[in-house]
Amino acid sequence: MLQRTKRAMSSVKQVIKADLTWTGERFEKGLVVVVNDEGKISGVHEEETAGLKVTNEMKGEALMPGFVNCHSHAFQIALRGKGEEYFGDKGSFWTWREAMYQLVQELDDEAYYQVVRRCFQEMRDTGITSVGEFHYFHHSTSAKDFHRDDLTLKAASDVGLRIVLLNAFYQYAGFGGKPLEPAQKNFETTTVEEYVGNLKRLQATLSPTQSLGIVAHSVRAVASDELTALSKASQDLGLPFHLHIEEQPAEVQACLEHHSCTPMSLFSDKAAGLSNVTAVHCNHTKPEELAMFAEAGGIVCICPLTEGNLGDGIMPELSACKGRICLGSDCNARIDMLEEARLLEYSQRLLRLNRGACLASWNPQSKTELAPVLMSYLTSVGAKSLNLQTGAIEKDLWADFVSIDLSSPLLKDVQTEHLAPALIFGCGARDVVSSTCVGGKWA
Repeated sequence: MLQRTKRAMSSVKQVIKADLTWTGERFEKGLVVVVNDEGKISGVHEEETAGLKVTNEMKGEALMPGFVNCHSHAFQIALRGKGEEYFGDKGSFWTWREAMYQLVQELDDEAYYQVVRRCFQEMRDTGITSVGEFHYFHHSTSAKDFHRDDLTLKAASDVGLRIVLLNAFYQYAGFGGKPLEPAQKNFETTTVEEYVGNLKRLQATLSPTQSLGIVAHSVRAVASDELTALSKASQDLGLPFHLHIEEQPAEVQACLEHHSCTPMSLFSDKAAGLSNVTAVHCNHTKPEELAMFAEAGGIVCICPLTEGNLGDGIMPELSACKGRICLGSDCNARIDMLEEARLLEYSQRLLRLNRGACLASWNPQSKTELAPVLMSYLTSVGAKSLNLQTGAIEKDLWADFVSIDLSSPLLKDVQTEHLAPALIFGCGARDVVSSTCVGGKWA
């Protein structure tokens, strides 16, 4: 919710006035946003009472918090358009994965950097100002050197994108300590000690727009004891913890065979705590286990465009997430956070046979606007998932913004009160995003 302040800090760098500003609940007129020389918001004021000279007048534009993309594998953008030939209807996540492994073996360091930079630039161009890069492609083709970690950070820095490098621990090819396949050797982390040592090395190189997160790739790729150790390390270091979980029925079945429980049950039992955890996908998680995870403080990251692309399935009971939902572009075949929110709602409508499906866990006795809920999944909940001081236009948060072009033909005759739903249900990000700002720097 918008927090309006009575006066700005003294170190004012810019005073922004857009035609409309998003407050977390609606777009409002007559507000100015003050950004200090650290790149943080030092105040939000009613224009007539602010007594400040506007330095950045954004006529014909609406100001919003920048979109937060909580789950990305940037290098996979190089698969865009590939792997769409099938023997009948026999394509699956697992056949797509073979194409991804082939790509891994083709990319040298320079090609990897260029692909990742292109992906990050496309994110900024579509209104994304922060990304959680779920990164497991650690090593160059010829050495176990973690060099791709550094290249990923460099690519984000070079386009001015805020990044949380969600650095993945990847130990096995499957349950029971199955040895890694040749392409997976590029992902390998041998011990938790080695992994944490690399995190500490990276920590010393970070800029103000960069931070780290701890990741177990999945319960099939990480031994149970290491799950506990990684979870404890995330708690001790104050870092977010992310993992893939229950994206495919085959993962659930294999876990039942090896551990006599589901992946979510196994992880919840082994984790040191769940309050800093984001579980990615959960397409096939039991509603009662998902509800327990959310009630313990966990967040669920859903990636509707990728899950649709790969045929992963639709989460059967979204209300079990208790509204603790963020969104990600995952394989980056299509990068559009507005479209992610749209498909989340539309897929649930098709499943449930009713509209407003993402409000299933809300009080049915009072009318609730859907658009602010979906906008929170794109901004404030995503920021919480990544442990970022972003996601809202509020005092002391980073000045990470996206500006919306109100002159877009897609917004013709749209009234202010209908702008948020019009953006989600009627627009592509490229059609309406005019610029983005990260830490007070516009591009």
